[in-house]
Amino acid sequence: VYMNKVVRNLVPMAPFQSYEGLQLEDAIIDPDIIAFLRAYWSGKGIQEDRDNEFTYQRGDSIRTIVITLSSFLGHTDPVDGKSQVFEMFVASDITERKRSETRLRRSENLASMTTMAASVAHEIKNPLASMSIHLQLMRKAFERQGTLTAADAERYLHVLDEETDRLNRIVVDFL
Repeated sequence: VYMNKVVRNLVPMAPFQSYEGLQLEDAIIDPDIIAFLRAYWSGKGIQEDRDNEFTYQRGDSIRTIVITLSSFLGHTDPVDGKSQVFEMFVASDITERKRSETRLRRSENLASMTTMAASVAHEIKNPLASMSIHLQLMRKAFERQGTLTAADAERYLHVLDEETDRLNRIVVDFL
């Protein structure tokens, strides 16, 4: 019965000068929207409002719309007692909301990755510090004595082995 300019701009439409007198299915060119309308009008979910999202390209941009359909009874004819059933089709552009949600998800993901990277960096620094300290101690012991006994070298090498294993576990856990 009526289609305003906003809907004609939001929904992919066939290029007619006037849509008056056309069936909605002849005016709308998006097959997904038509399938949705047919399913609704065939009686599936006719008792309640239904929302559905559709994404399509308009010019250089991708648009996302939500179509809400509602059925309601109109005036009841006093003679035959029948009521007219009206269908209302509302299209809403949710492109910006979707973009904002996507940006928010990306931002949350980046924040999580940053936190995780900082945590991994902190965990890696601890064994590296321990390895550095033990290498310095080994170097000082060697400079003092000119040589290291097998027991002294084994003590330092054991710590270095443990810290190398610890670094490896951190990297494996990270992966």
